[in-house]
Amino acid sequence: MAFHPAASVTIPETIVISDFHIAAGALDDCDPTLERHICEFFSSLARRAPPIVLVMNGDFLDFVQADPAEGPELESETPDGVPLCFTEAQSLAKLHAIHGAHRPIFRSLGAFLNADSANELVVLPGNHDVDFFWPSVWREFVCGLGLTSDAASRVRVHLDQAFVLGDVSRVWIEHGHQYDPLNAFTLASGPLWSPSRPPVLLDREGVPRLFESIGTRFMIRFFNQLDRRHSFDDNIKPLCRLLATFGADAVQTGRAPVEAMAALVALFRFFVTTLAQYPTNVLAEDPRDSIAAGGTLARIGASMGFVTLMSLGKSLRRAGFPLDRPLYMFVADAARARRLLEFLVAHPNLLESIDGLQPDRDGSQAPDRTLELNGHVVRDNSARLERQARALLQAPDVTLVAMAHLHQPVCPSAAFRYANTGCWGTPFNAVVRASQTGPTRLPYLHIPPGRPEDSQLLYVGITRADCASLATSTAACDAR
Repeated sequence: MAFHPAASVTIPETIVISDFHIAAGALDDCDPTLERHICEFFSSLARRAPPIVLVMNGDFLDFVQADPAEGPELESETPDGVPLCFTEAQSLAKLHAIHGAHRPIFRSLGAFLNADSANELVVLPGNHDVDFFWPSVWREFVCGLGLTSDAASRVRVHLDQAFVLGDVSRVWIEHGHQYDPLNAFTLASGPLWSPSRPPVLLDREGVPRLFESIGTRFMIRFFNQLDRRHSFDDNIKPLCRLLATFGADAVQTGRAPVEAMAALVALFRFFVTTLAQYPTNVLAEDPRDSIAAGGTLARIGASMGFVTLMSLGKSLRRAGFPLDRPLYMFVADAARARRLLEFLVAHPNLLESIDGLQPDRDGSQAPDRTLELNGHVVRDNSARLERQARALLQAPDVTLVAMAHLHQPVCPSAAFRYANTGCWGTPFNAVVRASQTGPTRLPYLHIPPGRPEDSQLLYVGITRADCASLATSTAACDAR
């Protein structure tokens, strides 16, 4: 099923998009407003001339957060303990749920392909839609687009890590998750991401299942449950930054829900369990992250008002927690604070019955169950992909490198022809507020025919001239 374009000196007009994360059910972030933007975007492509190659560079769909999204039946392991997740039948059920929830998106994408006999669609799976490796999932995806037989022949899935356009002045396109140790599909014997080595292994019962990366396991076992209770998603990468976020950023600003702080301990537990199977310390990218998170646990009391402290203290004692002093004094000691959070993780119902757990800096209430981040956390995740892009650009015939995965748009420049197409889901650093105004920035990469050096990151709803102006500022690379 791999697609290798025929060698050609020129590159066709190409649009690259990524990370729509279209799911289904309670965890689906593709609301009616975003769905409308997506449909209008595909419709605008259908009206263009000349023909277009549309490249979906990973995570167009989000199988990990599509129903069914939780449950022990979604996970297994090989006889020698390699973690696995969805069977082909489970992935197919998720696809049907996504299609049923977002029929207009599939219809508008199909209309783009039916509009011109030379329009093409190339789909690269990402770590959230690795399910495209299943033959039946790919067939059903194509069938759901409502295509003519001719249009169906112009839809291809590319199962190698990188998709390359052209042969003289080449464009290198890949999702980028294989450079992220928490989301890479790799064993000691090498990567599992190609037609010859697909990410499919047999479980203990001999049933084929998808390889489960650390990030996918984190989503299924921990984050999906947390995402049901809090209005934020998985846009912080790498995952170890979550520790610093909850500790150094959220708690210090007094905006961390105590329930989210309790979830931090569950996160530690998850990684302890994971690291027992993975000897490489995946948190060692910056050891200060863990230190910062742990060191700020003692400041939990600063994020709660007096009435809340009294109410929570009474509930803790009734539940059997050995609270031998006022809660504000108890949490002043880091070791005692950790014991408290361990107890809250085991008794989350205590938190659901307590009011006032999210005081704002001025004493007013923050939006319910919302965690707000400072921008520096989101901007600190791209170094690994940028290093790889610089290495690829050393090849004399590679003119442009396009990646995704980070949910953070990066604009190509003459000095560094690397683009990242960001995401179309709600970014973690932009919780939607009723008072929020301004245009919606939904990024895509435009590669002119035969001129990849003139490629530009554009935004839906913003004119090309304004995009050029945005590209000169840091703000151009921050999605709203």
